[in-house]
Amino acid sequence: MTLRFRDRVRPRAVHHLRAASTAALLALAVPAQSPTASDVETAIARLFDDAEARDAQVFLLRQGTVAIEPLCEALATGWRNGPDLASQQRGETARARVTEVLLALGPTIASSVDGLQLLAELPFDPYVPDDVAVSATWILCRAAAFHTGTWRALRDRIDSGAESPTRNWAHKAAFAHFADLQMYLEFDAAAATVDELLDHVRGDHVYARATACRALRHRADSLGDRRREVVEVLRTVALREVPRGARLDWKLTRWRQTWRADRANVLADRTEVALALAALAPDDPAALLGHCQNLYHIDPDLRREALERLTRLGNGDALEWLIPRITYEPERDLRLAVLRALPRFGSSAPWHAERLVQLLPHGDPETDRAVRTALHALRPDIDLESPATPPRVGLVATHVAGVDPIDEDAERARLLRWLDADDGAERRALQRDPLRIARFLELGPEDGGRLAPTTSWCPRRIGPDVWRPGFWDPSWSEHLVESTTVSAAPEGACGPQRERLDDRPWIIELVLVDRGLADYGRKDLAVFRPERDAIRIEVAARLLPALNEARAILQRPIGGSPRGGLALVVDGVAVGVHQIDTDHGADNPNCGLGIDPAAWPETWRLRDLRR
Repeated sequence: MTLRFRDRVRPRAVHHLRAASTAALLALAVPAQSPTASDVETAIARLFDDAEARDAQVFLLRQGTVAIEPLCEALATGWRNGPDLASQQRGETARARVTEVLLALGPTIASSVDGLQLLAELPFDPYVPDDVAVSATWILCRAAAFHTGTWRALRDRIDSGAESPTRNWAHKAAFAHFADLQMYLEFDAAAATVDELLDHVRGDHVYARATACRALRHRADSLGDRRREVVEVLRTVALREVPRGARLDWKLTRWRQTWRADRANVLADRTEVALALAALAPDDPAALLGHCQNLYHIDPDLRREALERLTRLGNGDALEWLIPRITYEPERDLRLAVLRALPRFGSSAPWHAERLVQLLPHGDPETDRAVRTALHALRPDIDLESPATPPRVGLVATHVAGVDPIDEDAERARLLRWLDADDGAERRALQRDPLRIARFLELGPEDGGRLAPTTSWCPRRIGPDVWRPGFWDPSWSEHLVESTTVSAAPEGACGPQRERLDDRPWIIELVLVDRGLADYGRKDLAVFRPERDAIRIEVAARLLPALNEARAILQRPIGGSPRGGLALVVDGVAVGVHQIDTDHGADNPNCGLGIDPAAWPETWRLRDLRR
């Protein structure tokens, strides 16, 4: 079948419908009733109502193919028709909700040729809003390869080079996703055999692997005798080592909706492998990440199933996903179920008690009571009433090898000798108290201490890698220079490939900092929390000259790229690092550094700071 791209799309009255009552909408979800086109259009109209949107999304998702074309038309034409979808803020919010449903439908969209036609034109249209072009491209990345006609038409159009979203300035943000689309259309997933799909899963092409995994999930019920073979291949790939330097911004996925973070890199396909494994072999330990992803699915039934599996598992890897989910879970019963399950997580859970404090007050009295109950179960000694002492906060420059006359290798060797003395006693002590590094810093050069007086070693905690269950998070050596970081993990805690060899909540890494470059204290910073999941650090305007000087030093390339930055230090422990790569004008009242610290005890204490 040859796909004909439409020159014009017909408007619908979807966006002019009068809002229906909540009871009427909920009544539509009764399985015994057959939804009509009017029911679907009414549900789409409810996406403008914050209180009704989630129920409307669930209803639309459960209608499957019936809702696909109306949803595609809402995305493709809604910005042209009517005052609501044409208004910027409400329109973008509603379109994002439409996009979320379509992404959840995935390859099923290929069953609606008309819907695909509508979407396939949007990345090339210079007049559509940027968010519409980007959303359409995301959806096509997940669905276009599952309809042969659409796949062939898009491949021909892209390969011809005649059109590109870059010809419109408003689509600059869509360009990266457009490039992803080219890669996701590597092969015709609709016509591929199981053997061909497995070859792509085993292969090195990241985008082809992601598409192949979606295809295997889509064909789960028709695999028959080959199901066990497919599961073995998926398990092998799921456990495969991730190349160094390949990182996905986990906070976009773990704290926000998953569809916003599925960017094209080596870890994006890891989630697709895990999701396929979770669908085909839900009890397989390697499917953990797939269940974690399902915690953010818009279908509450999938979220509930994921919650049950993760609480049964009861380890620290699952906990890293469950606690953030409490903040965003719209269903009260699911929020309460997570809170009641926390005491089952053994030695890992007490360390996260302070994170739960950030949830108070939640706004729902029953959730507040459940949070307090969980807090006292995890940490009976916790005091929720007494005001905490404000933490000591500062910024220090991470050392840049080659910039100053400092012998990093010699400094590192001296630290390692101190750590390994007495059968690694200091490593074990640092695990209990990271500030014990002060004992080394007090030593003089003749006693095996530092050679350069301006250098210092700052501890940081490394937690479980949320993208590789069973492994530790990457070292900062991937962002900085390897010679300026030292692992202080005790023997038997971290394997050669960063495997987690026991159930401790973190290990310690030491980072070389240069206090001669930049050292800002609490009085120089504005630290505040605009959201529960993000901490923003800003530097006072009077420090801009000094900061710009530090930026000039830190941006000197080493091996072709800048390798320095500023580390946020709270109570003596580094909780975030920022590679300085932004340019702020001299008249900017604040210079934002954009540091996003890890969620550890020192970070939790930042909640006590107020601007």
